[in-house]
Amino acid sequence: MFLYTQKLTVLSSPAATSAIAALSPGGVLMLAGAQQAINQMVPTDVQGELKHLYAAAGELLRHFWSCFPVNTPFLEEKVMKMKSNLERFQMTKLRPFQEKIQRQYLSTNLTGHLEEMLQTAYNKFHIWQTRRMMRKT
Repeated sequence: MFLYTQKLTVLSSPAATSAIAALSPGGVLMLAGAQQAINQMVPTDVQGELKHLYAAAGELLRHFWSCFPVNTPFLEEKVMKMKSNLERFQMTKLRPFQEKIQRQYLSTNLTGHLEEMLQTAYNKFHIWQTRRMMRKT
């Protein structure tokens, strides 16, 4: 009968957190595989179109988030306008791109993160609007 003993080394909390982050989706150790996968899945022109969508959405979202906290009539008007612009962008740019991708690449979801970013903005707007209405009553 053999007795196997080995001293276990326990990682510190910061080291463990760093390791988990590096191995999680989007982490440093996962980026190369994801980059290769998208390069193999979709052509360069589609990648370019996706980059343009990200740039446009980023610019719209930057303006949207700069309105908070909404503490002037100007910012109130701007946040309403920006929410409308985000919805228009989603309907006229993002949805047609999604439909094109679904037709050509079936199960590939290239726009999930963009949708999440927009949904987060819509949620913030809804919370702000609800609080605003409660203050007025």
